[in-house]
Amino acid sequence: MGAVEEGNSHFVDGDYLAALTKYDEAISENPTNSSYYAKRAACHMALDAYTDAIEDCTKAIKLDDKNALALWRKGVCYFHVGELHSAKDHLEKAYDLNSENRRFRTWLRKVEAELVEGEILVGEKRDRQSTVSSGSAAAEADLGPISLPLVSKGPKYSHYQSHTHVTLEVLQPGATPENTRIDTSTKEVNVAITLGEGREFNIDVDLWDAIVPEASKVSYGAKKIEIKMQKARPGRWYVFLNLVAVSLPPNLYTSIASASF
Repeated sequence: MGAVEEGNSHFVDGDYLAALTKYDEAISENPTNSSYYAKRAACHMALDAYTDAIEDCTKAIKLDDKNALALWRKGVCYFHVGELHSAKDHLEKAYDLNSENRRFRTWLRKVEAELVEGEILVGEKRDRQSTVSSGSAAAEADLGPISLPLVSKGPKYSHYQSHTHVTLEVLQPGATPENTRIDTSTKEVNVAITLGEGREFNIDVDLWDAIVPEASKVSYGAKKIEIKMQKARPGRWYVFLNLVAVSLPPNLYTSIASASF
């Protein structure tokens, strides 16, 4: 087994430091392989070392400017360090290269929503400031700093499992087959719930291992949805990877939903 394969195995097992060491080894052996830097960036991300991850993604993109995964990871890292415009720029490039990838679409939508929300808050801040006398320092101080909060997280979710199945539970009163879309593929699950006033909640899940999509069963309760999925290979899973939940407020969803995704 080569260094990259060993690194992949360690990464799947959640041993990110061991994976990092193996990807270091692979890069030493072949420093011009773009995918190796993108893989090492994923380790840095798992360890919350976003600056290091950005550096590796930059190297990957320099070697291959069509490495969509490196562009996406760089955009996600920029999001985590608060550089939303840079995040949007890289996520757009990743999406342009692979518009079928749900994670790319979801993250781009999330960042765009936060940017629009921030612009609304800044506009409201300026409106408030315009009513304050320029000589009134105390009144000015009461306004507080301009901030760009995260978009609300939407419904809560959890998962539980047996040796043969894993179940994703989404807590959302009012969810029905009519207002909910659930897509399952071999290693991904997407849940989109549209409620009143144009609110949409979207959850994307990259699964730990493969499932049998056609064997998935969905049940709706008064307050939750349960998605029961059959594991392709029986055994214990340890985590769901790259789970992203996005909630778009009514005043943001209309403008964002009209974009070409």
